[in-house]
Amino acid sequence: MFSLSGAGASISVSPIITTTYIVTGTDASGCVNTANIVQNVDECTGIVSNSGVKVPSSGVEMYPNPTNGIVNLELNSDSEIIILNAIGQIVYASKLSLGTRQINLEHLAKGVYVIRIGNTVNAKNFKVIKE
Repeated sequence: MFSLSGAGASISVSPIITTTYIVTGTDASGCVNTANIVQNVDECTGIVSNSGVKVPSSGVEMYPNPTNGIVNLELNSDSEIIILNAIGQIVYASKLSLGTRQINLEHLAKGVYVIRIGNTVNAKNFKVIKE
């Protein structure tokens, strides 16, 4: 557990692993209450480097991320590709063969999308940011 010391309506934190914070508040009457806040941190692929990020044990390389439109996928096998928007709607679906392939996202609005690569039995999800 981690306890921040600070005061104010807002305190900014940037954990790199899932972290539990203890938040203690005191009202104008002197009443005190404490709450535990768990900040989950998920792996976010590709934001660190525009040159490409190798995703461990997935056999897939995806770049650039963030992107203005074209996403390159290096696939180690034939794969189903499904892209979902923020509310889970399918905005793209295709079957791509082994090798380096491109997907054009230029027609999509700016935002975060999920690229699901694999098949119905074994799929992996990757987040991609469309700028």
